[in-house]
Amino acid sequence: MAGFTAKESQAPREAFARGSKRLVATPPESDCATDLLEPGPWVAYLQAMSGFISGDELARVSVLDYLAYDEALSGQNWRLPGGYDAFVAASATVGVTLSAATEVESVELDGRRVALQTHTGTIRAHALIMTASTDVLVGDAIAWPSALDPWRDTARRLAALVRKILLRRSIRASLR
Repeated sequence: MAGFTAKESQAPREAFARGSKRLVATPPESDCATDLLEPGPWVAYLQAMSGFISGDELARVSVLDYLAYDEALSGQNWRLPGGYDAFVAASATVGVTLSAATEVESVELDGRRVALQTHTGTIRAHALIMTASTDVLVGDAIAWPSALDPWRDTARRLAALVRKILLRRSIRASLR
């Protein structure tokens, strides 16, 4: 893993694998994926990985959902037709305001709500779906709450692993 020594990269993978095996062998009655965590220095890393994989911290991930997702893995990284903006817009319920292409200057969390300072003013919401490049998420263009530092640090270290190159078929053919 980029940013980690060989020894450092092995330890969290092993901890994650052990936890996953425990969830499969003996799913907890709590249905809480946090139960895969072992106390140790990699808890923040594993929580960040859960955020990248499942979209939330392990305490809010159902074991049944986690196992269903794990079983359904195909090895494919599917793209959304029209991109994430189109998906979010189509998924929004009545009364939800979509603010696409809005430059965010800072994000503030108060435990119940999110406040975004933007170039057009403040947006307050109960939830936020942030679609941004890894460079934006780990950089300083947006002022992030310090509570997100462990996730941002992990994203910074993993940045080399999540780079994707999309080539059109005609370009690929010319590279052969």
